[in-house]
Amino acid sequence: MKIGMVSGFPPAKDGIATYSNSLTEGMKNVVKIGMGDVDYLVDLKSGSLRQELKRIIAKEKIDVLHIQYIAAYFSKYTFNWNLLQALKQDIPVVTTIHEVHYEPRSIRDRILLQLEKQVARRSKAVVHTKKQAKFLGVKHILHGMEIHPMHAKKGKKLLAFGMIGPGKGTLHAVKAMRHLPDFELTVAGKVVDQRYAEQVTEEAKKHKNVRVNLGWVSDKEMDRMFREHDIAVFPYTWAPYQSGAMHRAFAYGLPVVVFPVGAAHELVKEYGMGCITRSLVDGVKNAYAGYAKYQKGITAYRKDANWKHIADLHVKFYKTLIKK
Repeated sequence: MKIGMVSGFPPAKDGIATYSNSLTEGMKNVVKIGMGDVDYLVDLKSGSLRQELKRIIAKEKIDVLHIQYIAAYFSKYTFNWNLLQALKQDIPVVTTIHEVHYEPRSIRDRILLQLEKQVARRSKAVVHTKKQAKFLGVKHILHGMEIHPMHAKKGKKLLAFGMIGPGKGTLHAVKAMRHLPDFELTVAGKVVDQRYAEQVTEEAKKHKNVRVNLGWVSDKEMDRMFREHDIAVFPYTWAPYQSGAMHRAFAYGLPVVVFPVGAAHELVKEYGMGCITRSLVDGVKNAYAGYAKYQKGITAYRKDANWKHIADLHVKFYKTLIKK
């Protein structure tokens, strides 16, 4: 069986590229198609995407095509019409829908939700949580993550890691430190909104227990950060996705504090991996006090969501489609 994986791949600096690279490392006979270090460099925004994928499928004798779907990867000017057409192939086409906007806040969100529904109808779709799967009527496979040694609580060091923008709620974490004088917070990640990042930096100057490190974080530096900190905070105010940064925390055994927004908190609740709260201050104190309990939930999740197991589940799914 040969698999065509359509996505961004490293060195592209985005979460989907990291996800796709990790997923395919556990598979055999994968043809990488899209952006980054790939076998076939393809413009995913092109109007001729369907024809280009069809050509690669024929040339490589691909059995299953798997497309990692976020709207931004494809043409926004035609509302992803090139992608919807590209789903029409002579072989099974699987899509992983990374965002499900079942809590639309704007016209943009409503448009994205309609696109996600169309992708689900026109392909064999996969999502990462049970609620997303029920909402769209598609298959559920967990996000996947690396496994590192389980962290042993060393102190009261908090980490707010990930993209720095309004939807990530980083400013909430910094402001909360006024009421958490015994804790230290490190803010780190790539800036996606410069004005918001400036607000975070200015607020951080008011707190002696906050350190800010803006910019893309290397794998080596990321590893150091997660090993040195004890609790990860994700005060997302908009989260129609599963967080790659949050899965990094689980990979190192860090309990999390998360707002009950979108899809990001769903697995935290299902497995009991941290505190879901509207108050970061209370959430941090709760996560610290219940550390052993939350790490027990993380251990269960790590067993279900390690990359080898997730890759095997995808391969089994592909095989069922080929047999039909």
